[in-house]
Formats: sequence, C-alpha cells, structure tokens
Amino acid sequence: MLQLLKNFFKKKPFSLENYLLYPDGNRYYRESHSVKKHLIDEDALKIIHRLNKFGYKAYVVGGGVRDILLGRKPKDFDVVTNATPNQVKNVFNNCRIIGRRFKLVHVIFKGKVIEVSTFRSLPDHRIKISHGVETDYLLKRDNNYGTAKEDAARRDFTINALYYDPRNESIVDYVGGYEDIKNKILRVIGDPDISFKEDPVRMLRAVKFSIIHGLTIEKKTRTAIKKNRLELEKASSSRMLEEYNKIFRTWKSSIIFQGLAENFLFEVLFKEVAEYLKKKNNKWQMDFLNTKVGNRLQIADRMLSEREELTPLIFYALIFSDLVDEALKNEAHPSIHTIREALENISNRIELSKRDKDRLIKIFASQNRFKNPEDKNKNQSDLFKRKEYFYESFMFFKIKALTENNEDAIQSAFFWEISNRVRPRYINRFKKEGDALEKINSQNIKRSTKKIKKSPDVTNIQNSKRENTEKNKHVSNQNKELNEKNKKLKDAYSNFLTYNPAEDSLVKFSGDLSNIQNKVLKIDGELSKVLRDDPSNILRIIRFSTVHNLKIDHEIKNAVQTYATEIQKIPFLKISEEFKKVFKSCKAAQIFQALAQHSILPFCFSEITEYLEKKDKNWYNKFLELEIGKKLSIADAIQLENGNLSPIIFYAILYGDLVTNIQSKNSKVTIQTLREKIEPICEELELAKKERDKLIKIFASQIKFKKYEVERNPKNKQLLLKNRDYFEPFVYFKINALVANNKEEIELASYLESKLDYKATPKKIVSKKTTTHRNQFSKKRARINNPPLPATKGEEP
Repeated sequence: MLQLLKNFFKKKPFSLENYLLYPDGNRYYRESHSVKKHLIDEDALKIIHRLNKFGYKAYVVGGGVRDILLGRKPKDFDVVTNATPNQVKNVFNNCRIIGRRFKLVHVIFKGKVIEVSTFRSLPDHRIKISHGVETDYLLKRDNNYGTAKEDAARRDFTINALYYDPRNESIVDYVGGYEDIKNKILRVIGDPDISFKEDPVRMLRAVKFSIIHGLTIEKKTRTAIKKNRLELEKASSSRMLEEYNKIFRTWKSSIIFQGLAENFLFEVLFKEVAEYLKKKNNKWQMDFLNTKVGNRLQIADRMLSEREELTPLIFYALIFSDLVDEALKNEAHPSIHTIREALENISNRIELSKRDKDRLIKIFASQNRFKNPEDKNKNQSDLFKRKEYFYESFMFFKIKALTENNEDAIQSAFFWEISNRVRPRYINRFKKEGDALEKINSQNIKRSTKKIKKSPDVTNIQNSKRENTEKNKHVSNQNKELNEKNKKLKDAYSNFLTYNPAEDSLVKFSGDLSNIQNKVLKIDGELSKVLRDDPSNILRIIRFSTVHNLKIDHEIKNAVQTYATEIQKIPFLKISEEFKKVFKSCKAAQIFQALAQHSILPFCFSEITEYLEKKDKNWYNKFLELEIGKKLSIADAIQLENGNLSPIIFYAILYGDLVTNIQSKNSKVTIQTLREKIEPICEELELAKKERDKLIKIFASQIKFKKYEVERNPKNKQLLLKNRDYFEPFVYFKINALVANNKEEIELASYLESKLDYKATPKKIVSKKTTTHRNQFSKKRARINNPPLPATKGEEP
C-alpha cells in the first residue's frame, strides 16, 4: 500500500510532449493566416526549394513569420532545416559556417546574408530534471541535432517557434504560438526558470518583444524574470552588447528601459546608474521616464525618428552621464583621470572595448568646448570639427541641453549646428568597408560559379554518381519491392477501401456499415504507418473519395496534408500507375480539383502549379473553371463514350498551356526546339522513348489539323485513314477546339470524325515495293549464310 502511494505521488519524468501543446503539429493553411509567398524574401525561398530538391526539409522560422502575422515588415528571414551545416555547405557554394556555441550557415547573396540553422534537440537537463539540486543550466554549446519538434521545444518563446512551409503555404505550430500572437501574449516554452537559466539574455528579449509588439507577459514568465534576474551576470558580454545595439535602433529605447526597470533588470545591467537614481528617488523604477536618463533617452528616440544618426556610444554616454557629472562636481575643468575613474567599474562590467572606452572619455572631456559658440581661433575650431569623436560629442551636448532646458546651451548648440559639421570618419569608413565586403563577396561568388562551370566540384560529382547508382538499383528492384510491399500492406489494408476498376465497386471494407451509409471514408489503425510506407495511398484516398462521393474524415485530412511532402520521394513511375487509374475513372477533373484543394498537386506537378499561380492566385478553388479543368472534363466525357483515351492525351492536356506559351513566343517552332522544351517534362514524367515521341507528335501535328483541307488533299485523307498514330493528336485538337469554342475548328473536327474512321485501328497496308524489297533482301541473306560448296575435279562449279 505504501509503495502504491509513493508511486502515485512520485513526479513523472519529463518528455518532449510536456513542452509541446500540439505533438503532431497543428497546421494553418493559407485561408486562415496572412503569411503569403510574395511577402517572403525570394532568396530565402530559393534556399528552401534547393534544399527540398536535395531531399531535405526546410522552413522559414522565427522573426520573419512572427512580424508578418503581427502586421509588421520583417527585417530578415531565417531558414531552418534538417540538414547539418556541412551538408548545407555541400549544397551551396556561396556560404560559410560560423559560430561555436551554435553552428550556423550564412548563405551570402548580393547585399544580404540569410542565416540557415539545423534542427536542434532538447538539452539533457530538460528531460532529466533534478529537483531540489542546484545545477548549472547555462548552454555553452548546443550542436546536438534533432527533429522539428525538438527544435520548436528548445526555442525561447512560443511566438518565435512557428514554421512556415512555402510548398503548401502553411504554418506548422507545435507550441501554440499562433494563438498567442492572436491573443497578444508572450509565453516561454516549457519551464521559464530553466529557460532563463539556459540563456539569461531571454529575459531582456522578453521585455523588448513585449514593448515593441504590444504583448502582455504571462504571469509565470514575469515572476521568473524577477526571480532569475541575477542570472544576467553570467551572460556573454558580446551577446549583451549586441542586444543593447538592437534596442538603441528600435526608436523605443526609453520605453524598453522603463520595462527593464519595472522588471528589476535595469539595476542588474547598470548597477552604478541604478544606485545613483535610487539616491534621488526611491520609486525611480515606476517613474523611470521622469528621471534624467529617461528624458535623455526620449529625446534620442525622437531624434532617431527625425532621421538623425545616433551611434551606440551616444546612448552609452546618455546613460552614464549622471555618474560623470557627479564625479566632476568639485572640478572647474573636467580631467580625463576623473572621467576614467567614474567609468571604470561600469565599462568593465559591460566589457566595452578599449577603443570605445577612450572615445567615451573624449566625448565627456570635450563638452566645455561647445559652451563657447565659436572660438576666436578658427583654425583650432576647424581642427576640432575634423575629429572623429566630434559628431558624437556634439549630439550628446545637444540632447543634454534639450533635457536640461538650458537656453544658453541650446543657442550654442544651434550655432555649432549651423556651421559646417563633419560627419565622423569611422561611420563613413564602416560604410565603405561594408560596400567593399559586398563587392568582395559578389566577386567570390562569381568566381566560384565560373569555377563550377569549368571544373565541377568533386563532392557534387560523387553525390550525382551515388544518386544515379541508387536510382538504377531502385529501378531494377522496383517490381520486387512492389510485390513485397503489397504482401506486407495486406494487413494494413484490412480496414481500407480498395477500388476495382473492372467491376467499379468497393471490394473490401471492415468496420461499421454506418460509415458507408453516411458516406464517410475512414481508416482504422495508424495513419502515419500507412502513409509513410506507401505515400501513393494519399492519391488513392482522394481517388476513392471522389469516385464514390465519400467524405474524408478530419483525422485523415490532416494526415494527408502533413504527409503530402512524402510524395516527392517516390519515383514518378509508381505514381503514374495511380494516375492511369485516375484517367480511366472518367472523373479526372474532379479528382484533380480535390488534389488542388488538399494542396497535394504541387508535389506531383510543380511546373503546372507554378504556371497556374502566376495566372490566378486562387486557382486551387477555381480549378474546374480554368482551361485545364474544362479540358479534363471534356476528356472525361470522351472517355465515357469510347474508353480509348490513353494517358498521353491527359499528359498533353496538363502540359498543353506550357507548350502553347513556348509556341506563342516563337513564331517558327521546329520539332527539334519542341523536343528540347518537352524533354525536361518527359524526364519528370519518366516516359519511355515511344511515349515521348507520341507526346512531341501531338504538339507538333496540331498545325496540320488547322491547315488541313480534306477535299483538296485526298492523299492526306488516305494517309490519315491508314495511320493509327493520328488518333491521339486528333482527340487533343478536338478538345482544344471545344474549350476555345472556335466554330471553324469544331466543324472541321466533326467533318473529319464523320469521314475518317479514327476509332478504328487498321492494319498497316504493305505495298508491292516493300514486298519485293523484302524478298530481295531475304535472298541476299540466304546466300551469305549458305555459300555454295567448292567445285571438285570433273565437276563444274
């Protein structure tokens, strides 16, 4: 009994599901969110498409998705993938690996850099939490790679853990970040105490995000910030300085510092300044904007909004100004020694560089020079204006004069501003260096591309060889694998509907008869196994549902949309068998509409969907109204009447708009140019040589039907009667004529159909010339194979 009670009250071990609100991932499709493809950077989309081509998963993640959902313009776009940094480097030539704590890949484009990171796993201490024992949770290195779920669980906030999949334009949410953005709540993923101990900078980021985006911090996170505020002392100085610089550029630094003061973080970050403010007012944390520091930061934000340039050193001078003023109280002229002593402790704690320390001292030491509007000696004033620190010291003097409302100081600042101000050299230098770096990077990229053209990379050749060998093996063992899979999946399909095209009926169904009566398609068992083992089942499910007018269950619909990407991994030969059944079902148009609505069609025919998206963004809902939908519906009607349509006619209908677009650009199109353009389509469809020739013939022979006159050219009539290959081009011509509603072409098609028996498949008529030629050839062959014997004595040869 005691053992049972102990087990009942014993704390259960943590797992990944404790950190995830939706373990299987909740998907929001394009109808329910505001993230669109045209709002995302083209280069980021290029990176994702290229990684997908090489068989890797990739998404847009973080601030880019968050900002678009909040109605803001994103600054940058980050990409996350399951490929390791070295694998990403093999895919891209214009990239470099950086970082020690987090290994990242920077893909360099002209004028910008896009960051690509790998899915990371949860740290060990997240799962094995030792209660009551003090442990160091600080992440020093985090290069253990994992899955998308683990990567979402180890991120800082729920609003930053949303993945955007550009293939079907959906948002994948594991932690409830989409709902938090709608409700405007800032929430930490998992336990906030552990999260802030892992990375103390998250506390500063929480306050910054809440103020910039107008979010309310959750109670647990707020209490955790106050509890773990001293952990900020363990944070790396480089990351802290980087966060300060980001805050100074937001135009809301005064409000953010007020939030830091209210959450007791300002007294940890700037201890000496907080002690000075505490002497003046005990309630300074609630009235931060009314303090001298708050007033100075407010004016600086206003000047930034007026397009003035302010460097981070000006902001540090505004924050540290009270400490220097207190040190220089009793001195008539400011000495560098006292200024250095006043700034010693705080600059060491922040770990400013030696160069920045010296510049700060010069800014404070040169303030008395601005009190006199113009020196009598103009040469000295001109030299002072050319100093590197002049611009920063002048802007600091101007902001301070405006906060103190000192009229004399404001007038002197006005006089100095009217005179020719020289911008600091180091700002221009940084700009020039940035431009030079961009040029160097672009030159390196060009050189690398030239090298690739002349001498391809060894790794790419090795990868291509491996892929070719794997493809050959796969093709050779394809029939064996299919037979084995069919045997294995018989048990899985015990609760699965199977369609017999000969009988046109449902053969197998194990379950409640109410599902058939209610017209609902259900699959018992694990959906993930059924769809992962054979992703062609996704097409089969949609075909069954449309042919038999069955509704798909909600769970099956979500599973189909999540595993739709797996279709790309299957060779098209296997999918083509399923599409042949679709074409024979006489409901191809309806099935393709269902594939478009379930966002599966882009993974089967990517080129067609891209072309349709350019024409109309809402194409997936208007598929039957488009030309392709109309053509497919007419082809279904012809299939019902005759049942002789081959799959090549349907492929010609699908890719017809792309080919007509090529023909419209070029007035004279030869068969060779058509072959060059149609060759990649044939490779994608994995057609045989005969089928490729037929497809080219369909598109090339359309001009003959348009310019053909039966009465004037009786020879062509006889040729068409004898040649069975003209059946498919004629059907394609007829379908186009009906869709275009061209009366002349419809009349011509009906006349040809009445006079010429296209439905018949006559035997090839052999002429007399061919028979005589064959007989002569057979006689010659017999002489070669059976030569005459040599003549003996007394016999004539």
